[in-house]
Amino acid sequence: MNFEELIKSKAASSGQGTPLPFGQMMRLQAQGKWLQVVRLREDLSPQLPFQKALQADQQAALSLPGRSQIRFCGIADMSELEQKDSHDAAPESDANWLVLEQGCFLSLEQLLKENPAIVASPSFIDNLTESLFNLLEQLHEKHIYQLCLSPSNVFVRKGELQPMLLMHGSFYKGKVAADQLYRDQTDEVAPEVLSEGHVDSRSDVYALGKLLDYLFTFSSQPIAYKKLIKKATSTVPEDRYNTIGDMRRALVWKKNCSKMMMALVAAVVISCGIFIGIDSMTPETQDMEYVKPAPEDADEDLLDSGFDPESELGSRRDSALNFTVKDAQQIAAYEAKAESIFRKRFAIQAEKILIQAYNKKSMNGDEKQFMNIAQNMTAELLKVQQELTELSGLSDAKTQKIAAEIVDELTENMKNK
Repeated sequence: MNFEELIKSKAASSGQGTPLPFGQMMRLQAQGKWLQVVRLREDLSPQLPFQKALQADQQAALSLPGRSQIRFCGIADMSELEQKDSHDAAPESDANWLVLEQGCFLSLEQLLKENPAIVASPSFIDNLTESLFNLLEQLHEKHIYQLCLSPSNVFVRKGELQPMLLMHGSFYKGKVAADQLYRDQTDEVAPEVLSEGHVDSRSDVYALGKLLDYLFTFSSQPIAYKKLIKKATSTVPEDRYNTIGDMRRALVWKKNCSKMMMALVAAVVISCGIFIGIDSMTPETQDMEYVKPAPEDADEDLLDSGFDPESELGSRRDSALNFTVKDAQQIAAYEAKAESIFRKRFAIQAEKILIQAYNKKSMNGDEKQFMNIAQNMTAELLKVQQELTELSGLSDAKTQKIAAEIVDELTENMKNK
């Protein structure tokens, strides 16, 4: 029995394996060693265009970083591959089976089924997202696009959380129809890929947004990610982030805004607590009223002097009511005017601060430098908001909400210029 026949017989006895978009992954023992193999779908593997695309994909995998790429070869060439250095050209793939590099790999779907609580662990989603940002940017530099980041198409080594990819969708563009290629995964693929076959970085923005949306079914979704996912998964490509870099910068900015809001809320709560504490410790003063005794000879009846209690009390009650309504109207007018002034002044100051980061030099520059600028901007915006709040006489909660609306509007305008 040759190597290929041995693998096929082992696979037949092991069951269906783990479903992937392109086939099924299974772990088998053959010739004294454990191997992880992929059995390609029968409707894809016989197609000559698919086989040629697979060879190109296999060759490109050798130039990608080893920590983020699972390398593979055909079963028929396994013995040849073992004699070669890993940096040599890859042998031609078998049409039906792939043998993966040494290691035990799990799909994200498998990982979350085995341990769903891992999503709630500190920084899991943040670290995974940052790693995928880096990985996709590396692919895009080589004009390679993943197109489908479904939970069954992103992998990790057992015991690690570094995301890894296997096959890349852009190699099969024009070779196999997208709806056939991603038969059961079409919801995870950008609409324009399925309908028009158009592929660019925005297609991977959509795919990453869909993956993040899936991950948050296991955990609560922070506001920063909620807004990010909504924009990334827009069905219209022009409404998404243009690049993975833009998506990364937007997430950094939204996280900083959330931190700023949390700081403002905390400051308000602390201030209220201090005020209540001081007020509760302040002793109450009681006014002592001295009542002068009435003269003994005062026997005049007030009713005789024309005093009408009903008319007198009624007129005072009406005057008090008229004063309250008028006073409320005047206060509402003052608040509206103060809010308008605050909006204008904060918008002018915020635009000057935001332009430090949202310009061509900063947005195309180093990521670490952009994050430092974004943090400084957040502190400056908070300071301006607090100063203008004191001048306006408005509540912290109201000015905080207005400031957030203005910052979001200015940010979108600057990114779209």
